[in-house]
Amino acid sequence: MPMTDSLWFNYCSPGKDNKMNFFCFPHAGSGAAAYAGWGDIISKQFDYFPVQYPMRENRMDEAMPADLRQLAARIATDNIDAFTQKPFVMFGQCLGAYIAYETALQVQRLSGCKPKLLVASGSPSPGNTFKAQFTENTDNSTIAEYFIRLGYIGKDLAENKMYLDFFMPVLRADYILMQTYKPAEPGCLDCPVLAVYGGDDAEVTRGNLDEWKHYISGTLIKKEYCGGHFCINADTLDTLLQDIRDCVKASQPDKTSGRTENICIQK
Repeated sequence: MPMTDSLWFNYCSPGKDNKMNFFCFPHAGSGAAAYAGWGDIISKQFDYFPVQYPMRENRMDEAMPADLRQLAARIATDNIDAFTQKPFVMFGQCLGAYIAYETALQVQRLSGCKPKLLVASGSPSPGNTFKAQFTENTDNSTIAEYFIRLGYIGKDLAENKMYLDFFMPVLRADYILMQTYKPAEPGCLDCPVLAVYGGDDAEVTRGNLDEWKHYISGTLIKKEYCGGHFCINADTLDTLLQDIRDCVKASQPDKTSGRTENICIQK
């Protein structure tokens, strides 16, 4: 089945003669539409495939799996041809980084293929505990107030009942998925991770990115960007793509020496 026919991908932007795929895993509360605008930029270098989770947009009537690793297993199993078609990079924002990580593990287990790079944006290592503790009974206003304090949404949206009724249940389900997430055994994923974060992010710091190195057997590269939690956006996307190219190139084996060279773009 072609990738564009899969329910798991939406707003795809295949490029021309690109040699690598770029899978984008959205943040909590969002779907593929949040990253649809990136296609024109990314498709110049990669075939671009934003991942569409259940419970949103064209999949509103589908429930989210109760377990994050179960969700990742479904993504990998249903789309194994997509992940083995050509070399690929994965990008995940916040929750999306965990789903990308677990999906990569499943793809690696099923096929032996692994990402050339996993980009974890605004996401502490899988073993970190999130401060927010939501339950199925947490009301929409309480959830909204929490994200206002973090600067993730504005007060105007929190006062919009239609917005709260529509988006807060999705956000609640996604955060419960994160709260109950039990990562796979450390050191399983054999690929480098580029962990990026905003210097003004209230919850993600350079320090709580360090433990990513325990969940991979590749190299951990950390980089600070200007901005907050969503420091990767249309204005910084070109910089990110350059960092991705540098990381992928540096992780390739040196054909003359047989060694793998690694880079450090830490700031």
